[in-house]
Amino acid sequence: SDMPPATALMDDVVVEILLRLPPDEPGCLVRACLVSKPWRRLLTGNAFLRSYRKFHAAPPMLGFLHRLYDEDPCVARFVPTAKSFRPPRNRRCWYALDARHGRALFYDSESEQKPAEFVVWDPVTDGHRRIPLPETPKSWNAAVLCAVDGCDHLDCHGDDPFLVAFVGTDKEEGIWITSACFYSSEASSWSSTSFVEHPDASIEMQPSALSGNAVYFLCDPSTRILQCDFVGERKLSVIDRPDVHENNVVLITAEDGTLGFAGVQESSIYL
Repeated sequence: SDMPPATALMDDVVVEILLRLPPDEPGCLVRACLVSKPWRRLLTGNAFLRSYRKFHAAPPMLGFLHRLYDEDPCVARFVPTAKSFRPPRNRRCWYALDARHGRALFYDSESEQKPAEFVVWDPVTDGHRRIPLPETPKSWNAAVLCAVDGCDHLDCHGDDPFLVAFVGTDKEEGIWITSACFYSSEASSWSSTSFVEHPDASIEMQPSALSGNAVYFLCDPSTRILQCDFVGERKLSVIDRPDVHENNVVLITAEDGTLGFAGVQESSIYL
C-alpha cells in the first residue's frame, strides 16, 4: 500500500536515464523532448535541470575561438567541438580576447563608421552587448567573468551580471605603470583605476586565467604575472612565473581551481 503509483516509478526511471544524456551533445535533449509531452515536461522542469547540472558538474566545452590572421580585417572563428552545436557565423573585425562562464569577449576595431568597442557575446543565444573602451594604454589586455554572487558557474547565461577586467601598461616619465579597471554590466560603467609600478609588468595580449578572486595576466616577455583581484579593494600585484619553458607558455586554471602554468616543448605540453 506504500508503493508509489507505477507512473511515478516510471518517471523516476526516465529521469535517471535522461540524466545520463551527454551534455556536450545538446541535440540529444532536444530530441528527447520531442518523444512525448510528459518527457518534455520532465526535461524542461527546474528540478530536472538542477539535477542535470549537478550530475554532470563542470559544463562541457562546446567549442573554442581562434583568430584568423591571414585575412584582413581580422576574423574571429568559433570552432565547435560538439556535433549538434553550431553557433552563428564567424565575426569579421572582432578580435577574440577571452571566453569564460558562457560568454566570449571581443575587441571590435575602429572604423570610419564607429569607434572601437568591446563586445561580450553569448554563443548560445547569439546575444551581444557593446561596451565603450576606457582610455587604452600602450599595451593592454582584457578578460570577462561572471559577477553573480555565489554562482557555481554551471549555468551562466549571457544576460546574467558580468565583469570585464581591463589591464594595461604605459610609461610615464621613465616609469612603467600598470593599471586595471573593471566594467560592471549592472552599473553599465567602468570602475576607478588601480595602479602598480613595476619595470617588468608590460601586459601581453595572451589568454588570462581565473583562480579564486583574481584574474592573472602574463607580462612581456613572460617573466612576470600580473595578479588582479576583483573583489574588495581590487588590488594589483606582480609575481614571478615558473622558471621553465621560456617560449610557448600560457596561464591556465588547474582542475582544483588554483593557478596553473603550461609550457610547450617540441611535441609535448608540460603542466
